[in-house]
Amino acid sequence: MTTTVSNNTRTVVVPIEWAEPPPAAIGRSGGPLKFADFADALRANPGRWAVLSRGIKSSGLAGSVAHANLAAFRPKGSFEGVSRKAADGKGFDIYVRYVGIADDES
Repeated sequence: MTTTVSNNTRTVVVPIEWAEPPPAAIGRSGGPLKFADFADALRANPGRWAVLSRGIKSSGLAGSVAHANLAAFRPKGSFEGVSRKAADGKGFDIYVRYVGIADDES
């Protein structure tokens, strides 16, 4: 499919494939576990660390959890996320725990 795009100086036809993304998966296996399911399991086990992902290329997922950039890990401050270099030296392992909601945020 193509779409015509115009601005003040020109008009072009741009090929675009419109598609909804598939659900996000966790870990290398690409399994069906979603962030919401993972977060719910942590809420049922407050204070306990769990591995969210192993051997990923970037440690940024830990920050996304800690800063509540992902809806499943809101409100901000209710989850902690940290990264550690993977044991095999290839990528990072991401650890997450639920610490609860501060009294002033509930």
